[in-house]
Amino acid sequence: MQVPITGGSPKFMEERRRQMVTEIQQRVRRGEYEIDPTAVADALLRRAAQRRRAHLAALAQSSCSYPASVPSQSQKTTSGEPSRTRPTQVSSALATLRSAFSASPRALPGTQAHSS
Repeated sequence: MQVPITGGSPKFMEERRRQMVTEIQQRVRRGEYEIDPTAVADALLRRAAQRRRAHLAALAQSSCSYPASVPSQSQKTTSGEPSRTRPTQVSSALATLRSAFSASPRALPGTQAHSS
């Protein structure tokens, strides 16, 4: 027996859901619950189609990549000269982790192991 859950308060819908679950559990215990393979297959196909449509909609481009308008001024705010940065500081936790692995023959990704 399929009972559609339609609009209503969340509390009502949750209570109706609990009732339906309880009813199905009782029917299973009594051996009266039968699975309709056609309904299951239809639901699987419907869900797959919905997911595919959602995925394609997410990939769809909503605006033109090359608009016909005149290009605006560059928004770049840095000069074309090389920039200066302060040296990167390694946190003490990372340093401890690296020292623990330095005795190991394998190095952490992006590092080199060596003995000193």
